[in-house]
Amino acid sequence: MRTEESPRQDDPITEEYAVDLLRRMLEIPSPSYEEGALAEFLVERMRGLGFSAYVDEAGNAIGEIVYGDGPTVMLLGHMDTVPGEVPVRLEGGRLYGRGSSDAKGPLAAMICAAARVTDLPGRVVVVGAVEEETALSRGAMKIRESLPAPDALIIGEPSGWSTVVLGYKGKLDLRYEVECEPMHPTRPLPKAAELAGRCWATLLDLLGPDVGHDSFDRPGADLISFSGDLLRADAEFSIRTPPGFDAEEFVERLRARTPHGRLTVINSVAAHRVGRTDPVVRALSAGIRAHGVRPGAKLKTATADLNILAEEWHVPMATYGPGDSELDHSAHESTEVADYLRAISVLTTALYRLADGPAGDREPARPLPLRRPADDAAGTDDGSGQTDGTSGKDDPRGLTELEDRAARIRERIIEMCTGRSGGHLGGSMSLVEILVTLYSRVLRIDPDDPEAPDRDVMILSKGHGAIGLYATLGEYGFFPAERLGDYGKPGSPFMAHPNTRLPGVEVPSGALGHGLPLAIGFTLAARLDGADRRTVVLMGDGELQEGSVWEGAMAASSLGLDRLTAVIDRNRLQITGGTEDVVGLEPLADRWRSFGWTAREVDGHDLGALLDALTAPPEPGRPTVVIARTVKGRGLPYIEGDVRSHFVKFSDRQQRRALTTLQKATRKEEA
Repeated sequence: MRTEESPRQDDPITEEYAVDLLRRMLEIPSPSYEEGALAEFLVERMRGLGFSAYVDEAGNAIGEIVYGDGPTVMLLGHMDTVPGEVPVRLEGGRLYGRGSSDAKGPLAAMICAAARVTDLPGRVVVVGAVEEETALSRGAMKIRESLPAPDALIIGEPSGWSTVVLGYKGKLDLRYEVECEPMHPTRPLPKAAELAGRCWATLLDLLGPDVGHDSFDRPGADLISFSGDLLRADAEFSIRTPPGFDAEEFVERLRARTPHGRLTVINSVAAHRVGRTDPVVRALSAGIRAHGVRPGAKLKTATADLNILAEEWHVPMATYGPGDSELDHSAHESTEVADYLRAISVLTTALYRLADGPAGDREPARPLPLRRPADDAAGTDDGSGQTDGTSGKDDPRGLTELEDRAARIRERIIEMCTGRSGGHLGGSMSLVEILVTLYSRVLRIDPDDPEAPDRDVMILSKGHGAIGLYATLGEYGFFPAERLGDYGKPGSPFMAHPNTRLPGVEVPSGALGHGLPLAIGFTLAARLDGADRRTVVLMGDGELQEGSVWEGAMAASSLGLDRLTAVIDRNRLQITGGTEDVVGLEPLADRWRSFGWTAREVDGHDLGALLDALTAPPEPGRPTVVIARTVKGRGLPYIEGDVRSHFVKFSDRQQRRALTTLQKATRKEEA
């Protein structure tokens, strides 16, 4: 199975083709009820790409490609737009036009992605639906009635290329009509217009004081229209409903309190929400991570075709597409061309992921717990009494591989510290063996699914070690290592301190002393979930001068958090000098023990010692602290232990010297 999108020489979808397709779609006006010309155009284009395509009775444009007998994935976006013209033009890297964001951009991306996966072992159905912008969503209703449920469904709406939409609110549309007998205006009886106004006030009262559109979990109401006089009045209301909202009960309660008029339900559809473990969400997230970006997730307070289909189709589903929903329906509606092309890549990867066996007409299964790297550290028994992997006579613990990884990580740290941005070199170099041990043999985190609910959590509290963390995450496949070359560039997610836009970065940090309290929160959450998650927080010794650290230390032991491990990078330097010259920390291990922790002291550059300390079972009811004695600037003898190595900006010549020195030192250690 192909798990990542990669270009092929025979790829039918070039960048020029993809942009031309979207531009041609934007040039064909398609407001609701007038989608026919666009539907015919899309059928022609899809046939040219190898689809079996047609227009159904409702006017939906449907294309299908059968690659094999694997699962069926449906991609559905809508063709219709709101009225109004936005001149079609390419300007400043943005393609303008009505529907470029909502939702012709997502639909065009779906067509392109479906045409690219020519070796997919399954079936892909692409639907351009009509009348999504209307109250009844007739296009989605027709698809639900006439086509079998797919194994997985992706709805095309603007989410932003690096974000997946997990859910939409439901919708309840109501009409209230009332007539009164002719009467003099001075008679003390309610008039028709007054009764319609009272109905609106009663509706708001029944919804409660927290009614509003700013929360996914609360209802939001709109007065759509109102007209009336003494004798006749009518009004239309629309309620965006959260999950669990009982529409039938609400209507009955409103009718009981407004008996003078007639209350009619125009349209009702329930809210729908999926979790991050939904197979479609995970497939899309994998495509986003392939670009070196941590996937985002959001909930929308509007309603989409997803709600219509989810009422009958109980399959994995989510919403995705390029575009900024803030620009929907506006006079400046447009989409970033680069984001549109990235979305095609993300969808291509997702299709390959979803083709790896049928998702089925069922609720998504909870993923199996991940194995801890330490489970495999000693190799695998093949039944003959021998083990494979790194379990050799000369290297029974597989430490040579870890040493090689540490050397590569240090080289990348040096490269990131070269050029106009510079970087926090010293404190990153001292962390390397700690990080390699954690990610090789201790932490249970899958680089392909770094947000899995059962993952362990690693928090880098000393945020100025970010480039060390970035280089480690690149080494272990959380994103392509070549993306590290973007460090320090404008708009790059590789920032001077940890950025949660990147896969594998749990929290931002930089304000010292906050990592341990956050780790305590993660550990308590795991306890409440009944999960076997382990939390590791990596701290600098200088930040131990923060009072929040010792408040956290006292709380962690009092709470009996034996699934919490703190690792201290004890390089004895902070930005203003030696730690013992600023505020003395020794006897450090005894201080932690006095707060109820198990304390272990090791050489922080000895991989074997670190492995022993970090894999040893915890004492029941006691958190663990590993004090790793390290050297700031490790690997470059001419700056080791020098406070000036805290932040370094290498020239190209200095970089060459550093890399040469590092390589010589590595060869010496090997000898």
